[in-house]
Amino acid sequence: GAWLVELAEVASPDEVPRATAEALGVPGTPSRALTDSIIATLRHRHALVVLDNCEHVVGGAASLAATLAEGAPDIRVLATSREPLGVREERVITVAPLDAAGAAADLFAERARAADPHFDIARCRADVEELCGRLDGVPLAIELAAARARVLTPLEITARLDERLRLLTGGRRTDAARHRTLRATVQWSYDLLRSGERTLFVRLAVFAGPFDLGAAEAVAADIELAALDVDDHLAALVDRSMLIVESGPFGRRFRMLETMRSFGAERLEATGASAAVGARHSEWCRARLAAIRRLLLGAEEVEGVARLDELWPNLRAAVDRALGRCDQALAVALVRPIVAE
Repeated sequence: GAWLVELAEVASPDEVPRATAEALGVPGTPSRALTDSIIATLRHRHALVVLDNCEHVVGGAASLAATLAEGAPDIRVLATSREPLGVREERVITVAPLDAAGAAADLFAERARAADPHFDIARCRADVEELCGRLDGVPLAIELAAARARVLTPLEITARLDERLRLLTGGRRTDAARHRTLRATVQWSYDLLRSGERTLFVRLAVFAGPFDLGAAEAVAADIELAALDVDDHLAALVDRSMLIVESGPFGRRFRMLETMRSFGAERLEATGASAAVGARHSEWCRARLAAIRRLLLGAEEVEGVARLDELWPNLRAAVDRALGRCDQALAVALVRPIVAE
């Protein structure tokens, strides 16, 4: 058999066993703890227990999963969460974003036809794929975008994505509140972070492309957030699916999905630290360009070109920010190292 235990509405870790007992139909008794009753029910069964939406009660879910593994050896636990449970013998399977040219486009087409029966993806497949790519292949974002297909074409939706947190609303009324708007979904994850993790998250939103640990320390650290704490907080943000970590030719790199970055940028502006963090980001870009220029002018030109390509999204964002503030001197200083003399 299989049981699904929905933990999204569970208020505290202590309530996880009660929610599980209710899903299994296990009555609690004054003389026997609920967890013991659950183990007694499942001990001799071959079954799957699905613990869904564990992130806000991860401690209780982890405790229950560990107890089930020890007391009911033929039970398998499948937990969905935005961070690992951290129990012994846990196997973490990361669910990657949907492929923009495959499953993501198909999902958009299915949801768009539900909103507009006349929607024909064959006429706009390339536009849909571009839209799904801009949405990072995130299923909820794609579904909310597709709901707009009744009044907007995929190309028109894409043109409005700079305001994605405002645009992508209107989930089904029967959905949980956190799934009815993109903002609410990201807010749900953000609210689960600790104070230092929130500070680091919003400051990292200044990066428009990949960055490494040194970059995070150079840009995010200050008197409020020590550089020594950045490493631990960075790992926590990866564990909580707020950052993506990837291995590349120049080592480990971190990046933020565009939806997360949009939310983080809003929060950064609200903290009043946007100018200071932006200035440190610009200085980091300028330092990286100086190092890249030495490569370009020497025997390691090929590496220099590759590193410049990696830096380009961040450099472009820094130049755009300088021009937006009418700081032409900074904009020129940012590009001067790669301008031919």
